[in-house]
Amino acid sequence: MRPGRLFQCARFRAAATEKFINPKVPPLREAPVTLTVIQARMGSTRLPGKALAQIEGRTALALTIDAVKRSRLPCWIVVATTQEREDDEIAYEASRQDVEVFRGSVEPLTRFAEVAEHYRASGSEPIVRVTADCPLLDPRYLNPVCDLVRRGHDYAGVLGAPRGRHAEAFTGEVLGAAHRWASAAFDREHVVPWMIKHGRCGWYRVTDKREPVELNTAADLERIRAIAAEKVAA
Repeated sequence: MRPGRLFQCARFRAAATEKFINPKVPPLREAPVTLTVIQARMGSTRLPGKALAQIEGRTALALTIDAVKRSRLPCWIVVATTQEREDDEIAYEASRQDVEVFRGSVEPLTRFAEVAEHYRASGSEPIVRVTADCPLLDPRYLNPVCDLVRRGHDYAGVLGAPRGRHAEAFTGEVLGAAHRWASAAFDREHVVPWMIKHGRCGWYRVTDKREPVELNTAADLERIRAIAAEKVAA
């Protein structure tokens, strides 16, 4: 499958290996929405398959998508995964949640650059980055980081929020620069470090004293399940 091959979610109901291309996706510059990319793959050293971990009857990926949909940000949600066979499960789950899937490089920074190129998001408008290991993402943080990017920052993040609750945004321009110039493996794996070091950064400052809820280990999963169960019971 070539980079940029897209699943048409409304029709993707059969085997996860079936391939559909949606040629009607409008260029992002013509759509009044913000490209919101959820980074997801099955491979994980500490907790393999964490994006599809079950939490109160839903997958971590599904809960992350729900959180983005609850934000007030008009967004074009795309789950960005790889072309590896194991990530067919990610593509299938995303299609069940009625969002689009982009399949590209295993390397995260290159995959983001491929998504931006496909959606023609190479200018100064914000691109939101969310990872599928944040099932308890706070949707209230999406709009402020986008506002900071629209005010002229290359990158915007949240200071004072626990890991797993926050979101970040950056321009297509700085993403392209990072893709061209970042050489360190850490920078290419984590997408944004080069932007933070070399770009104009804006920070949305909050005092959020909730505990971290990023999903990286089995212990994290048990803690997140407990928090989710409390929310359901309430």
